[in-house]
Amino acid sequence: MIHVCFAQYDGTGHYSKFTGTAMLSLFENHFVSPSLPSITIHLLHDNTLSDENRDKFIYLAGKYNQLVNFYNVDELCADKISEIKELFPTAAKTRYSIGMFYRFFIPQLLPKEIKKAIYLDSDTIIHLDISEMWKIDLADKPLGAINEVNITSNPLQSFADKFLVKNALVDCANYFNSGVLMMNLDYWRNNKEFVMTGFKFVSEHPEMTYIDQDILNYLFSENHVSLSVKFDTFIDKARTTHEIRPAIYHYFGDTLQLNIDDPFNRLWMDYFTKTPWFGIDTIHNFKNYILKFGGVFLEQMLKLSLIMSGKTRAFIVSTEHLEQVKKKFLVQNNEEFIVLKKNVMSQKLIDKIKAERGKKVFFGFVSDFPEVLKKAGLIEGEDFFNGFLFFPDVWYQFSFGNGYRIIKEL
Repeated sequence: MIHVCFAQYDGTGHYSKFTGTAMLSLFENHFVSPSLPSITIHLLHDNTLSDENRDKFIYLAGKYNQLVNFYNVDELCADKISEIKELFPTAAKTRYSIGMFYRFFIPQLLPKEIKKAIYLDSDTIIHLDISEMWKIDLADKPLGAINEVNITSNPLQSFADKFLVKNALVDCANYFNSGVLMMNLDYWRNNKEFVMTGFKFVSEHPEMTYIDQDILNYLFSENHVSLSVKFDTFIDKARTTHEIRPAIYHYFGDTLQLNIDDPFNRLWMDYFTKTPWFGIDTIHNFKNYILKFGGVFLEQMLKLSLIMSGKTRAFIVSTEHLEQVKKKFLVQNNEEFIVLKKNVMSQKLIDKIKAERGKKVFFGFVSDFPEVLKKAGLIEGEDFFNGFLFFPDVWYQFSFGNGYRIIKEL
């Protein structure tokens, strides 16, 4: 069994989708017998995890026949949390959250029979088989990590604000990133007091901005297994090659963007659209974002529909909407158009949609489209979308014109 840990604080309720996307990419690229679970996810969280998001994590693991365990650190590690808040009173006010410390609770929370665990930040995509990393032998080392000098696009800039390197406490060649770790749990369990020396040292230097990472480097910069860069590939450096390879991609900071022309943004979106967090609410959120900031992102949002869950798209339109829909949705030659002269949904068409659910996603541009399909038992956000949600509200109010021949009428 491979043990993989994620940790999250989800104060807004929106962060779970990143953890879920990372989990799905992990499952999608792990090649094992479909009949037996081979990955256990250990999710460290607090009281900010909603019941709805918890259910989605359970559904996601079950869909891939894997396991997920939950650990509420507010309840299980209350004393440690209080101690950390005393040592770092401003930690929650930085660009990071209290969740940055949860990885330190992994040795304590996981069952004693588990000797090794992989920790992954939620802003990662696991675009390789994680068993490749799992097979690495740590011997007596406390952890395995990826040295940051090898994965940053600009080492001089990267280390300019790192206290330990600037003050010659850690050699930049040994300074590692804390977003991907393989942990020797027995070492940590047997050296609790030593680990606390790192907490105390960093707490005495509030100028340190990478608190969890600096604690780990203060302790283990010269005592860790240096792992291949493919296990923690920074997106800004990956973009210099323009080539997607088997790797764990790390979307730190603001490196994940809406521009779907970028292959690495598209990679993340491709996995995200397969998660239970992607649905009609996501489309609404994109629409509201576009209406707020203007039409500059409209084309990119529409391109998102090209990669929805790997399904084929089909379009149901009235004659007058055909040309504009073709243009705005970047319709491919192999995609199906069903054009309705009378703007009416027939039973024949409803039967067709039901027969092809799971294989196609239908985008409708007729007035009664959502209501009719809901009554027929189809699910909005999974089987179909109201196509008008992809356009600003003003587009409801005028005809798009025509000029294309009718491809099919039902």
